[in-house]
Amino acid sequence: MRRRVGCGCAPRSGGPRVRPAESAGSGLSLCLVGAVPCRCVVAVCGAMGGPLLEELGEQGASATRRSRISDRDRCRVRTIHRARGGSHPRLCPYHGIMPEGDTVWRTARALHDALSGHPLTRTDLRVPKLATVDLTGRRVLEVAARGKHLLTRLEGGLTLHSHLGMDGSWRLTSPGGSRGSGGPAHQIRAVLSTASHTATGFRLPLLELLRTLDELSALGHLGPDLLGADWDPVEAERRLLSDPERPLAEALLDQRNLAGIGNVYAAELCFLARTSPWTPVGSLPPPLPSRLLTVAKRLLEANKDRAVRRTTGASRPDRALAVYGREHRPCPRCGTAVRTGEHGPPERRRTIWYCPHCQPSAPARSPYPTRRHTN
Repeated sequence: MRRRVGCGCAPRSGGPRVRPAESAGSGLSLCLVGAVPCRCVVAVCGAMGGPLLEELGEQGASATRRSRISDRDRCRVRTIHRARGGSHPRLCPYHGIMPEGDTVWRTARALHDALSGHPLTRTDLRVPKLATVDLTGRRVLEVAARGKHLLTRLEGGLTLHSHLGMDGSWRLTSPGGSRGSGGPAHQIRAVLSTASHTATGFRLPLLELLRTLDELSALGHLGPDLLGADWDPVEAERRLLSDPERPLAEALLDQRNLAGIGNVYAAELCFLARTSPWTPVGSLPPPLPSRLLTVAKRLLEANKDRAVRRTTGASRPDRALAVYGREHRPCPRCGTAVRTGEHGPPERRRTIWYCPHCQPSAPARSPYPTRRHTN
């Protein structure tokens, strides 16, 4: 896959300049996944080395790579992607970033800032079971993230529960203005308006209305949240290793073990650990699972405020990730061509990216797991 990224505040030389969004209230559409303050100056874990990677002990490198972007105004990032070699990641065609725990956290924060404390002036829930529900007049109390789930809590003890799935998104616009570039009208699943903002949800595979007291019954199966106040690395490691025969990628993706990791981070974490995605978790050396969870936590924390997700120290946007979406392109560590394989149950196969040299013993196709992923 090839990416070309530019933004109004930090355009690449020779690249397209994308007009920066002035404010959510200006009538200009603001993508809650692809538009965040360009505020980093953080040490980034990379395949070439870095302090995060050093958490993996001998499996890390010693060099420190840093990505520095000056503090600027909020910007929009446009990603232009295309398939390469017949295989490419499933990216949202409108914002180009697959939602994972970091993007969901950022979406919740933006929705909370825009909607909380204000009564809803218009609601439109476009799923059959909620078609007659009218939430107009109810005040938005807060919008929170739980793993990859969004919880919009309303007065009266109700919670609107949504999930972004593989390519869902929420867009903020001014009331009465354009719905933005989130997608065509037939992909809209929810519209929540206040006097100052309209939030539109596109391609939401899950949208339901719960009593706030029943949130635990809907989300109680989730493991510790990597970006939540309840993050418990000991419990997360216990759950991760509960099925010793389960492949590492499968265990990382299961939200019952730890909440917030999706396809991107699963592939990148296996690469950083120099471990095949199909390695049974029970065969990992004792220090590795704990260190892997530490790196996962730090990666999501580092990326939750960033427009372009990074797991490497490379400055070029098309090299922000080590292996994910980079089939046939050189491994940033050894130069070997990145490959893809499959894992998961027959009815729900997933693609995984890996380096056959740095992650030895990776089969072309994975054995079928004994359990199914829970998102």
